[in-house]
Amino acid sequence: MSQSDSTSNQFTSRSKETNRSFLVSLLISLATFNIRGLGHHEDSSIFSKREQLGTDMCRYHVDICALQETKVTEPLDCVLNTGHRLICFEQRHGRHGGLGFVLSPRIAQYVTSWNYISDRVCVLDFRIPSRSGDPICCRVVNAYSPHRKLAAENPVLLDNFYSQLSDAIKVSSNTEIFPLGGFNSKLGKLTSSDYNYGLDNFIGRHGMGTRNEMGDHLLDFLSEHDLLAANTCFQHSSRHKTTFTGWRKDWSAGRRSNKTLPVYSQIDYVLCRNRSRSLLVNARSYAGTFTYSDHRLVVAKLDFGKIPFCFKRPNNRKLNFNTSQLTSNKDIQAKYHQKLDELTENNAAPVSSNPNEDLAQLLNTIRDAAKQSVGTQDRKVRLRHHSD
Repeated sequence: MSQSDSTSNQFTSRSKETNRSFLVSLLISLATFNIRGLGHHEDSSIFSKREQLGTDMCRYHVDICALQETKVTEPLDCVLNTGHRLICFEQRHGRHGGLGFVLSPRIAQYVTSWNYISDRVCVLDFRIPSRSGDPICCRVVNAYSPHRKLAAENPVLLDNFYSQLSDAIKVSSNTEIFPLGGFNSKLGKLTSSDYNYGLDNFIGRHGMGTRNEMGDHLLDFLSEHDLLAANTCFQHSSRHKTTFTGWRKDWSAGRRSNKTLPVYSQIDYVLCRNRSRSLLVNARSYAGTFTYSDHRLVVAKLDFGKIPFCFKRPNNRKLNFNTSQLTSNKDIQAKYHQKLDELTENNAAPVSSNPNEDLAQLLNTIRDAAKQSVGTQDRKVRLRHHSD
């Protein structure tokens, strides 16, 4: 099932004033939030869970938030009192999950399309203007992995999830991808063996806890597609790394005791391309949301003004030939003339109607002869000289 927004036509026809105001700040916030249900659709009061969600998006300045466990079974597209746009996807196999997006008024006009892939994976595409004039294409992938017990009982379900997730991020290389959501996986802190195997390229130094089996599956996915877990890359206190708070029985108090202990885990992540780590400004979780949930809001801030640093600059340095040897060494001169005669005879071609092509071929022949006979030399860095 595919849905498209009418704003795809508005992208090329919007006013220059709107683009200019957006370019003042290319700082965009992406978030993921497992909300454990959106509440009844007939409840439209300001205290409803949907309106509280819009309030949280305003408080934390979130532009795009991926929602999990909406408990919504039918497609939904509405505008909240705060002006945020709420998009929910249908559920074809159950009613306890559900995915969706919340879009801020600032970013909603740049969204081109959103697509349903499965009950656990959906995508959102948007294009934002840049200072260069060419739009920046981005794809946000909302993912909701099966939990550990369900994956152990049905391994095929986990394999299908990562297969669908891999298909969702198959886009052109100039498109920025941001898979985020509830992966129900613990990546944990980096160990010495992780550094030896180069796994620190995919996990930051500020993870939390110990990696479990689900974390191994997620790490394999990261290494296969060269992705980075953004909210493990920034140093924060443990409460700002925690994304889920659960409870377990305290067996030290006795079998008949009802005493429980809190469990703090990091199982929700914001992912990005490894090359895009220069865009990251900050990534952490927030526990003070009005929207009740046992999960926390995980926000990553990205500065798209640094998008040129994501791509390698072409090496346009000119060759620096060793011309001093060519002018002073007669053996080098003879070798250069001989090599030039050989290449000229081998590359001889009939004169074409385009003199530019003939000139380019001649220059290439002279350059090849100089490479093979004269050689090149390293550029000398001239030290700055200060004179009193």
